[in-house]
Amino acid sequence: MMLRLCAVLVLAVLPATVLGLSADEIAAFTARTHTEINTNMQGTVSVTQDGDTLVLTSNGIPDHATWTFPSRDNPNDLTAQSYTWRIPVTPTRASSPGCLGQGPIGMAVNGIPIYNPFNRDCQDAVTNEVLDDCDGHPAERGDYHYHHEANCLPDNAESDSGASGIVGVAFDGIAIYGPRKEDGTLYVHDDLDACHGITVNGTYRYHMTSDFPYFIGCYYGEVLANSGARTECSCDVQAYLSGTAVSSAMGTALLLGLCLFTLFISSLV
Repeated sequence: MMLRLCAVLVLAVLPATVLGLSADEIAAFTARTHTEINTNMQGTVSVTQDGDTLVLTSNGIPDHATWTFPSRDNPNDLTAQSYTWRIPVTPTRASSPGCLGQGPIGMAVNGIPIYNPFNRDCQDAVTNEVLDDCDGHPAERGDYHYHHEANCLPDNAESDSGASGIVGVAFDGIAIYGPRKEDGTLYVHDDLDACHGITVNGTYRYHMTSDFPYFIGCYYGEVLANSGARTECSCDVQAYLSGTAVSSAMGTALLLGLCLFTLFISSLV
């Protein structure tokens, strides 16, 4: 297990080419017609180009059924938001995997923010918090969001293969696709690299899965300084996967050092 984790982590820091969202992928960002029961509003989402950046905007209203909030398991209201995030038109490969900040790490095609996999105590949010039937819930500011594979997102299946289509984009500008492969089987984290991504038909992308870390494990690309996202490091996905509780930017660096040492020792035996 350790050797495999090391291999994908070392692979993650090697140079590679990444592509931004295509016109077809951008066209998938739309909110379905649905009046949300908590706000009596409909969701809005847009992706527009401004020079070398794409501007993501949304009112944060789900375009699918939700629970009534507050609920017995969640004391927070679900309220409209005013989101604006910026991502690169052409992503830049990060020199090393970028750790995930608390809160939003990307946006789903329906305009709902995708959060990192942790709660504020660096625990798996999916097993330690209560999510509604569409795998979302509101936080203290009323912002409805996903931590887990969101089963109410449109599938956007590729017509020629049946594989899952795009379900969102991370704040480094790299697309997030659904869980289904061309053969109908589902991706799990062991199929993917340390950042929860893989190269398909020459293009690197993340995949949403039912197992931890669900959407992405680290940023494969660079996040813009004016992205609007929180970039301070918080809980470390790689340390969590290895069973070591590390809550800082040093987590990935320390684990990478351990991996390089482990791989060196393995080459001698």
